[in-house]
Amino acid sequence: MLNSTKKLTLEEHERRAVMVDALNKSLEMLTYHYDEAFDDVMKLCLKPIAEAMSVDCVVFCRNMTIDGENALSQLYRWILRGDVLTDQSRYILPRDCISTDRLRTTMQDICVDKQLGNMSAEEIVFANQFGIKSFLIVPIFTQGIFWGAVIFEDHLHERHFDETCLDLYRSAAHVCVNAVMHNEARQEIQILETGIDSAICKVYSDPLTGIKNRRFFDENLKRVINTLSRIGGTLSLLMIDIDCFKKYNDTYGHIEGDACLKIIADTLTKNVLRPNDFVARYGGEEFAVVLPNTDKNGARGVADRFQASIRTCGIPHRKNRAANYVTVSIGGTTGTVDRTQNGADYVRQADEMLYLSKQNGGNRVSFAPLKKVE
Repeated sequence: MLNSTKKLTLEEHERRAVMVDALNKSLEMLTYHYDEAFDDVMKLCLKPIAEAMSVDCVVFCRNMTIDGENALSQLYRWILRGDVLTDQSRYILPRDCISTDRLRTTMQDICVDKQLGNMSAEEIVFANQFGIKSFLIVPIFTQGIFWGAVIFEDHLHERHFDETCLDLYRSAAHVCVNAVMHNEARQEIQILETGIDSAICKVYSDPLTGIKNRRFFDENLKRVINTLSRIGGTLSLLMIDIDCFKKYNDTYGHIEGDACLKIIADTLTKNVLRPNDFVARYGGEEFAVVLPNTDKNGARGVADRFQASIRTCGIPHRKNRAANYVTVSIGGTTGTVDRTQNGADYVRQADEMLYLSKQNGGNRVSFAPLKKVE
């Protein structure tokens, strides 16, 4: 077992500085390549961490029940070979490497440092199978639940891991696992659309505008919240309403009103750039936009882009109190998702902000964080 309580030497400070730099590089890669192919993102993210830790393999193991017993089963494994990280075959970590039952019971965040010289017979068989000389196991908890572990492997040297960098190794493990969980959440969300046949797609499409309808919004917002609650992800929701739309219909007629709705729906859809985000017609002249893993600043950026694009459309509206063309009012909210929330919580808060935008003259964005459920 490791601890990091002793006073650091200059050399140890330097080693920590190298690890901090590697973490910053990995976070930068995740920030700027967040929505690229998962394997590409992980290669960029893992390389600086692996090099700083002097390991040549990083493994992610999920806590699972296998043959009625708890075990850590491999999800992803990358081996560093020069500049190339390649996925390898699946394995199951021996149970005595780390006691999942004890971790679940005591919730201890204990890292396990192993070398061939201090491994059990079962562990030696496991290590020899994959050519491992040393490994560090970092347990991962999400929302107080044991998720699994990250294993950093050294296939070249039998050595101890630097205990003065233990907290940074933990941070590195969590950075990588967050990327893994984000990818899992994204895959689940994509399945919601790609797994639906054409007949069912019609059920989820608004017949006038062709975008997703209220039913799709209700069902998939619930699924998004369930998915994001597992990783404590961030969710933003925008509610959008066309300003003075009744007067537009009264002035130009319902045929032009329908054409206006189609243009607005198409404009909103074109400005939602990420595959996991979606726009739905909520009802009448109101639209909803769901933005998983988007913070307040990101959501404000999307809202501003909506308004600029709709303004560029230049749809005449002489009875609009906000301008002489069609404008929209937007209300938004952002929250960290947990299991106590539901879609109505986000809709309620975004609707309050939408009402505020309209009360203040329209053609504007109002935003507030999600209120905590009492």
